[in-house]
Amino acid sequence: MRLRRPVLLVCAALAAGCGGGAEQKNAYVEDVQRAQRTFVTRFEQVRKRLTTTSTLAQDQATLANFQAITERFAATLEKVQPPEDVRVEHDRLVAAVAGYGADVGRARARLRAASVEDRSIVRTELSSAVEGTQEKIAKAVGDINAALRQ
Repeated sequence: MRLRRPVLLVCAALAAGCGGGAEQKNAYVEDVQRAQRTFVTRFEQVRKRLTTTSTLAQDQATLANFQAITERFAATLEKVQPPEDVRVEHDRLVAAVAGYGADVGRARARLRAASVEDRSIVRTELSSAVEGTQEKIAKAVGDINAALRQ
């Protein structure tokens, strides 16, 4: 099973969007970057465990780890205090990340009940869900960037 990182460009995009150097905006970007770095590090460590030859039990354990990591990332982002002018956009970012965690949880449940033949279908569905999440995250980040530039 292969899983892609859902949120790799958040930090770079946020930092690039933060013109003017306002202290609150910079602190916000730093907080998001810190959460991002932690998430990416943990995600990459776990992602290495997913292989095309992994067993159902191994896939289940790995997806449980992905879900926990993603839920922690969403919770950390939720604690970040965004500048007022990006609060709505930040909330959308948090919701997109939390949605990814929910997608992984649904995949875990489906995988538990899936036959050997259906495992590839579940993997494909999860991959599609990740792509949808990436689009939501990209939109939220783009909206945050636009608001931070104003």
